[in-house]
Formats: sequence, C-alpha cells, structure tokens
Amino acid sequence: MPYAAPDSCGICQGDINRRRFVESELAKGTPHLYIERESKARKMPVKRETIRRHVRVCVPAAVAQRYAEENAIDRPKLAGDSNADFAQLVKDEAVRRLQAGVLKPSTKDGLLAQSLLDRRIEKAKDRDLQFKLGLLLAGYNSPPPVIIEGDYTETALLEAGNV
Repeated sequence: MPYAAPDSCGICQGDINRRRFVESELAKGTPHLYIERESKARKMPVKRETIRRHVRVCVPAAVAQRYAEENAIDRPKLAGDSNADFAQLVKDEAVRRLQAGVLKPSTKDGLLAQSLLDRRIEKAKDRDLQFKLGLLLAGYNSPPPVIIEGDYTETALLEAGNV
C-alpha cells in the first residue's frame, strides 16, 4: 500500500500560535533551520522536516510560488563572458544578499567556503612546485625565473658606460 500524504500536517493540526509564527517566518523568507531554532527558543518546537512538509502540502500554491520567487538566487547575466568563474559569481551573490540582510550564513557555510579557498591555495602551491621540479629535472640549476604577466622590457645593467 503506497504512502498517502496526510490532509494536513502537525503545524496545521497543532497550536494556532505556532502556525502563525511559522507562516509569518516563511513569509519573511527565513530558512527552515532558523525557524526550527527560534521555535525551540519560544517553547513551541517544530522540526524543519515538518516545516518542509507544511510548505509542500498545506501552504496554498500562490504563497509557495511567492516564497520560491522571493528566495530564488538572482541569476547573473553572462552575456559574452564564457570564462566567468562560477565560485566567484556565487560569492558575489552571497555577499550582496548578506549585505542586504537576506542571507544568514551558518557556521557550516563559513567552513565550507573556507575549505574551498584553502583547496585553491593548495592547488596553486602544487602548480608552483611542479613548475620548479620541471625546471630542476630539465637541468636548470639557477633560481627559477620570476614569471611576470604583461609587457616588460629588458635593460642591460652592465654596459660599456656603466662600469
């Protein structure tokens, strides 16, 4: 026998104050985890799984659609820029939403972001080591050259008039 979704959830069947609180927080766009924490603090606990079920089953379609539209991440326009760094775009969007007060990052979010940055730094160090090992194996005994991006000109320091 397949599982049949209930006509209403624990939020709808429970305390009216808890329902009003949850729906007002959902209308503000508060993440389910924060609603769960705040409801515990207010002595009317509700799990985030119950909130998700409430949004999916009980909340009218128009409210759910508005909720999804308000919480959707704005997709940046990439007109002609096929070399855009996805991580940089996400970081810029997160900073914009954080400054607007819409985004409330958790400790987990911060640790994930820091681990991504650390991995990028380690990869850069690995590339530098590979470059130096390649020079060493090729028989280049002097210090590796400094790679300068952009235009440069070479000037002779030891000329007939400089000595």
